[in-house]
Amino acid sequence: MTISISVSAVSFSLFEPSVFCLGSENGGIFSCSLDRTGLPLADFNLSCELLRLVTSSVEPHQGTVSSVKICPLSGKLLLSCSFDGTARIYSINQDELPLFAVDPGLGFLYSAVWSLSKPLTFALTTGDGHLLIYDLSANQAAPVHKFSASPSSRPVHHVTFNPAQLNLLATGDQLGVVQIWQLSDAVTRSDVKAAQLLESFSSTSRNQEV
Repeated sequence: MTISISVSAVSFSLFEPSVFCLGSENGGIFSCSLDRTGLPLADFNLSCELLRLVTSSVEPHQGTVSSVKICPLSGKLLLSCSFDGTARIYSINQDELPLFAVDPGLGFLYSAVWSLSKPLTFALTTGDGHLLIYDLSANQAAPVHKFSASPSSRPVHHVTFNPAQLNLLATGDQLGVVQIWQLSDAVTRSDVKAAQLLESFSSTSRNQEV
């Protein structure tokens, strides 16, 4: 059986330049390596070039994967979000099931990005115009911040952290409205608890649904 897949998101590892992850329109997520050789693992119709690079796959989302991001502080974790309304954290090349999953209940999720400074802190944007900040070392059930990121409550298509000023991030909505946000030190500075939680997520296999 051949499964046709359209790629909807890509992320490269900062730790291993040859490693990258793909998200697809049908919900699939694939780990890949430019160094991989040999026969394809499965009959996924990604194209001959992409097919031979796939090293593993994980439990798929139930809608288009809108964003995938390999963790910049670990390299072992993958953050994803989808039009199925959920965000997930997976262990790359380890477990098919997510280590963590959350459904904010705000419809489609468009963009997901890790904090560049504090472990297991990430931002999500929603179809109803919100920016959500999650800090799993502080709260694993709900975002620690929820902002209105679109004056017209339009989908917020993108969020990104500033690599030079780590407490700043930017969002852009469907109408082209760009906003800059400044986060508190509590959300952007690493601490012992956050570092220990990152180590736990990176080294253990567990499935947690929120």
